Amino acid sequence: MQRRAVLKDVKTKSSNRIKVISDYVLQILQDRKNKQQIVQQNLGCFNKDNDLVNCTDDGKPIEPRNLLRQFYRLLEEADVPKITFHDLRHLHATVLMALGENAKIVAERMRHSRVQVTLDTYSHVSNEMQRKSANRFEDAILQN
Repeated sequence: MQRRAVLKDVKTKSSNRIKVISDYVLQILQDRKNKQQIVQQNLGCFNKDNDLVNCTDDGKPIEPRNLLRQFYRLLEEADVPKITFHDLRHLHATVLMALGENAKIVAERMRHSRVQVTLDTYSHVSNEMQRKSANRFEDAILQN
């Protein structure tokens, strides 16, 4: 059974949201969109219906299986361990927590209903943050 890309509305109103991204990622996406428009014009394709950035040259959604092939190829080229596509979500949250980002911000980015869900899910990072905090406290006390 082959999966196919299907465009549909989100399940709930709260699922329809703006995802804030970095200026760097925004620039990459804008550059990609501009290149796609040039390719589509050269091919004579003017498929504006989907308005996708991650799509085939003619503007159609990428088949999920092809997207995974591209993803795994990029992981191999980058010489990093193979992970699932969904693992990117956990990687994002884990790195933010390890950097000391406010748990409320991480919870909002993950669309968790409560901050406690985020803290419970990423408690291993919280423990590392606790250790670092204890060491900073000790350093401050011992230096005085």
